Amino acid sequence: MKIAWTSSLRTASLWTASLWTASFLLSAAIAAGQTQQASKTADQLHELANQAKNSGDLQGEANYLCQAAELDGKKYGKKCDKAKTDLAKTLAQFEADLGMGRTELQRGDYPGALRDLGKIAFGPHKEEAQELMQRTRTPNNGAPVDQISQKALAEARQDYARGDFDAAEALLGKVESQSLLPAAKQLHTDISIYRATMKEADAMASAGNFKAAAEKYQFAATIQPKGPGQPLEHLREVQAEQAKADQEKEDEAKAHRALLQQAQSSPPGKAAPLPRASHPPKAKNPPHDAHQDEAQGDPETLEDNLTKGIQDFYDSQFTQAEDAINVYLQEGGKEHVGVAHFYLGASLFSQAVLGDPAHPANADALRQQAREQFALARQFHYAPLHTAVSPKILAQWTQTGDQQ
Repeated sequence: MKIAWTSSLRTASLWTASLWTASFLLSAAIAAGQTQQASKTADQLHELANQAKNSGDLQGEANYLCQAAELDGKKYGKKCDKAKTDLAKTLAQFEADLGMGRTELQRGDYPGALRDLGKIAFGPHKEEAQELMQRTRTPNNGAPVDQISQKALAEARQDYARGDFDAAEALLGKVESQSLLPAAKQLHTDISIYRATMKEADAMASAGNFKAAAEKYQFAATIQPKGPGQPLEHLREVQAEQAKADQEKEDEAKAHRALLQQAQSSPPGKAAPLPRASHPPKAKNPPHDAHQDEAQGDPETLEDNLTKGIQDFYDSQFTQAEDAINVYLQEGGKEHVGVAHFYLGASLFSQAVLGDPAHPANADALRQQAREQFALARQFHYAPLHTAVSPKILAQWTQTGDQQ
């Protein structure tokens, strides 16, 4: 009897344990199903948040993400916090835009008011912003805002594009809208810079400074190629003049190099020897190096110095020309002394002409030295080509001859 009772007790215990295990597993399964359903709902809210964000509704984005965070805080908690932070910043900016729009409306800057009020896309200030925008669009019985200023600026731009700057400036004077004034001022500045640049270019071209004039005309054409004065046409003209002048200089330099080569290659007895200057002038600060010692008595090296000096003269490097020609004279150049004296005089005279007007004594001294060099060149029977140098230099050369 005792054994039967013990067996029954064991059977009851086993049945109870099995029942408890089945109950636990069922509860776990139900909880897992609920968790899966919650996760699915949270993901759907996240998708709605993305759609709201893409449409510019940051408030809707934050609402959906925070609902998702309530269902799955681990996955969406931080996203909810970030969305709320971004929303707070945007709402604060909208509040600032509203204040700016009110101020612009009060001072009559209607385009500025429309611009700033139109930034308020949602939030507690949207309704007020919309009302203010409606008032801004029709402040005077439905008349368009800043119609006169907008029309004046548009027509001024058209006149500017056609190159009629006088008409453009007259219209710019009618622009009174605060929001349009910066554009009007910029256009007026472009016109002023253009006119100043063209004036400088014309003066340079008249002075024969074609290279600098070309740069100015190019800049003016960059501002407005159809501007008054036809900058592109003038640019082509001065470029052609510069090319002509460069070619003349190059031709003259070639002629002198040919002269030196011909004199060097003449057989003995065919060319009359040229006398040397008794006292060739000294350079102001003659450069000295080891090559000068080698140049002493070397006709080829000396003629290279003279050729370089002539080329420097035509490149308007007058001090370099003076130094190179002085080397030729001081180191024993014999064959082309007349040429050397003439171009040394021309280099000195050019320095006098281009010198600082505040130091007339220095210019007078340079002119005196130039006259001395021209006189020496005449003693060696040198006759320059009249197309080789400027009229001013030729006038000084002729004057030196008249004084002898």
